[in-house]
Amino acid sequence: MGSARAILLFLAAISLFFGFLTYAPQLARTPAFLQIFVPDCPLYVFLMVLAVFLAIQNKEFRLIVAVGMVKYAAWTLMIFVSYSGYYFSPSLFWETVLLFLGHILMMWGGLIVLPSKPGRIAFGVVLGWFLLNDLMDYGFGLRPVFPGDHLQFVEMFSVASTVVFSFALYYWCDAIRALPAVAWGRKKLEVS
Repeated sequence: MGSARAILLFLAAISLFFGFLTYAPQLARTPAFLQIFVPDCPLYVFLMVLAVFLAIQNKEFRLIVAVGMVKYAAWTLMIFVSYSGYYFSPSLFWETVLLFLGHILMMWGGLIVLPSKPGRIAFGVVLGWFLLNDLMDYGFGLRPVFPGDHLQFVEMFSVASTVVFSFALYYWCDAIRALPAVAWGRKKLEVS
């Protein structure tokens, strides 16, 4: 295993542990058949690790992983900024800084696993899947817990990010894959 893959595995293991630990109380009170809709960030980090280490080439799977990584990382960063008084308070400052940087890396990881030229069916599956996730989060109350009451703004951001990231990552996948930082990451992690 190359050093970049070893570092990815190490960072992913840490983020998965703390991510699922964060969602544990919510998972405990969620029926088993709905639990897939709860741990957004940890789930997509786990799927990215599978895509990289198992060299999964299925374009639908990789597009779902890429959109999930970018969408939920962006959502989390938006929450940190929107509720900065809470998250960047002295008691949470350094934890939030680490999480903020981790979610930026999560977005980059999503771009690294982005497949080349997925078909229209992949786009439909991805858009449908993430709109269903939004419905489950905001229609059925499975959304992550955050310290605020601006639910309408957060819901609109989530749905808008589903549409924007699904379209952008589908239509501009090859241009995104050609970006120097993304191409470098794909080379280092041996992702085709």
